[in-house]
Amino acid sequence: PYYLTIAYAKLKFDFSSEKFPSSRELAEGNEANNEDSQEFSVVNTTAVAQVIPIEFDLEQNYPNPFNPQTSIRYSLPKTCEVQLIIRNVHGQIIRTLVNRTMEAGVHEAMWDGSNQYGEKSASGVYFYQIEAGSFKSMRKMILLQ
Repeated sequence: PYYLTIAYAKLKFDFSSEKFPSSRELAEGNEANNEDSQEFSVVNTTAVAQVIPIEFDLEQNYPNPFNPQTSIRYSLPKTCEVQLIIRNVHGQIIRTLVNRTMEAGVHEAMWDGSNQYGEKSASGVYFYQIEAGSFKSMRKMILLQ
């Protein structure tokens, strides 16, 4: 784990490398200008670093195509009500993964390919949709049995 104690800072982290910024880079503002860098705010952390994104985001699920499960990551810059829903190609709700207030940060939801009743869904194309505050986004994924 990485240990930090920072009151508040806006930094650029290069997520294309495995290297976490040193305390000197953090103090200097981490001047790296890399296209893969993203701006984040680091807020008073102890133990494992808590990274707060500066904008909403819904990432592509991984793996895709998937079997038996996939991971869906999303970023929240502030605490808000979140709904993360899986839909079939007809727009019908297959499963609701998240339906609650979530704190700011990067979150991950797992989908095992089952519907609201625990039954396995058929192979095919599915969509996952997030509504978080005023942010809305949808992406496509493929379930292979």
